[in-house]
Amino acid sequence: QAKLETVQEFKQELQEFGVNADEGAEERAMRRRDELHERLHTSRSRKSEYERTITSTELEMKGLAKRLKKVQKEYVELRTFVVAAKAGWCSVLRLARENDVERRLHKRELAYMS
Repeated sequence: QAKLETVQEFKQELQEFGVNADEGAEERAMRRRDELHERLHTSRSRKSEYERTITSTELEMKGLAKRLKKVQKEYVELRTFVVAAKAGWCSVLRLARENDVERRLHKRELAYMS
């Protein structure tokens, strides 16, 4: 009698949890377990792949940041050189105007002598 009541209580608890204890229940549970294991494996694989991608992207970003810094430094140096050259040419033009020889600066044969 007590065993029968205990079995009935177990069946009732299983039904409350939404578990049907029939012949195919074990097979369904095993199939579900295998499916969940497969999904877990797939998720872990994707996670490790994404981590590798993040690592390589971070390395690429560091390299590009370094290159950007180098290019910016070169730009500043070239810009300084260009500004100095332009300032020098402006002073040459000013001196030429003051001494009335400006038209000689614009001769065709002097065009590419810089």
